[in-house]
Amino acid sequence: MKKMLIVFLTALMFSSFPVLAMEENSPDENEKVTMLVTTERIPQLAKDPFCPLVKRPEKRFEIKPKEIEKAKVAKVEQIPVKPLEIKINGICGNESRRHALIEFENSALTVQAGQTVNGKFNVIEVTENSVVVFSIAQQRRAVFKIG
Repeated sequence: MKKMLIVFLTALMFSSFPVLAMEENSPDENEKVTMLVTTERIPQLAKDPFCPLVKRPEKRFEIKPKEIEKAKVAKVEQIPVKPLEIKINGICGNESRRHALIEFENSALTVQAGQTVNGKFNVIEVTENSVVVFSIAQQRRAVFKIG
């Protein structure tokens, strides 16, 4: 038991010794702040606390006049799209379901509402005397009458 007490007291003495030594030599809080502010690692902390620590590179890209001219020349010329040439030969059926007999690109076709013809146009509606289509290439609607 005596040995344990000696070991315990010795350990206690050596473990508290560095704490006592640090307390004697340790600076107070104001000195710590002053030391942190004056260090070379963060020189701008004393001036502005919101100042960024990392600076952006100042090298900027410049657009040369030749590149601007090339961009103007590089505009894509739009090829004019021919309008649809559809001839309506006849319309048959009733109000709920109508079919139209048409001539398109020298071929006779029978079409109805909702149908796509050769990837060129969609048939929107077939009425008593006309056919309404949407041209895919022109992106516009057109109405063709019988005749």
